[in-house]
Amino acid sequence: MKIQKHKFWQIKNEASSIEAEILLYGEISSFAEAIHEYYPDDPARSAQEFNADLKALGGKDITLRINSPGGDVFQAQAMYSLLKAYDGKVRCHIDGICASAATLVACAADEIVMPANALYMIHNPAVGAFGMVDKASLEKLLSMLDSTKQSIVNVYTARCQGSSSQSEIEKMMDSETWMTADEALDKGFVDAVDDYGVAASIQNNGALVVNQVTMTGIDPTRNQRLLRLCMKKQKKELRIGVDEMSENKDDFMAKLKAFFDSRDAEAQKAAAETNRVTALDALKCDNEVVNALVEKAKETGATADEMKPYLEVVAQMKPQNTGFEELKKLVMDQMNSGASGIKATSQANDGVNEQAEIDAVVNFVNKRRG
Repeated sequence: MKIQKHKFWQIKNEASSIEAEILLYGEISSFAEAIHEYYPDDPARSAQEFNADLKALGGKDITLRINSPGGDVFQAQAMYSLLKAYDGKVRCHIDGICASAATLVACAADEIVMPANALYMIHNPAVGAFGMVDKASLEKLLSMLDSTKQSIVNVYTARCQGSSSQSEIEKMMDSETWMTADEALDKGFVDAVDDYGVAASIQNNGALVVNQVTMTGIDPTRNQRLLRLCMKKQKKELRIGVDEMSENKDDFMAKLKAFFDSRDAEAQKAAAETNRVTALDALKCDNEVVNALVEKAKETGATADEMKPYLEVVAQMKPQNTGFEELKKLVMDQMNSGASGIKATSQANDGVNEQAEIDAVVNFVNKRRG
């Protein structure tokens, strides 16, 4: 058997078989593993690689097996188009979860079969914006999202063949709708339901695992509910790490809530620390003493509001003054020496007020070190 491995799909093509198999397990990415290192700025090459793999199958019928939380919608749209144009018959089997962008790939199949305890999810497309974004850029993003949603709605409408109207599909996407196999069948997203076994669990870190695939990209607060949906058709025990418990165990929800509360607190703490460091970095300028004090403040836990008055004093000092040179030496040489404290030595007059300001900065630094 010849197996070709890629970042998010795998093709099994046995020479003696009249049918090939494509496994779409895990998150859909813009890059194929084999070419990512060499073409990091060309996501279109991943679709080209997938197209080449399809052509290599020579028109054989395909079983497309999906267990994916979704991912890059444009990559999924490219795969949809390539599979729709494929010469052979494409049959899709959902091996656990088919969510978000993965549903687009599934819709390319001539037939979709879904296990009784698998899950199917559709929602609106989303985009991440980094850095400063002006009104024109936001309007462009909104237009792109509207166009992308419409193209997805068109795919779903064609697949459902009247079982769900376009307006119903749009509302389902707006609400982020999770469907069991029976619901997906009733709404026209799948053609049949079978008894293929889907194993679901929640790891100690809260991650949802379905048939040995960790479902990244799904809101972790939904994992417990999704686990229950997966297990709804089977009288099996829920499992969290190595600790097994039944659906009726009283402390299940309490333990899960405590876990997410703890993780939310950690996330808030991390966000606060990131904001503190970012605010301090914003105070840096072309003054090396100011920048050194900012770095020390980052280490000692000082905030931008605490540091700002002292940094303003240092920024206003004249470099030619003896007091400034003294402070520079103290900050640049002694603050990182591990000494328990630093002292400012009075110099012959650069001005009484400046010496007092230096003392204030030094006292503040010593206070933070303590």
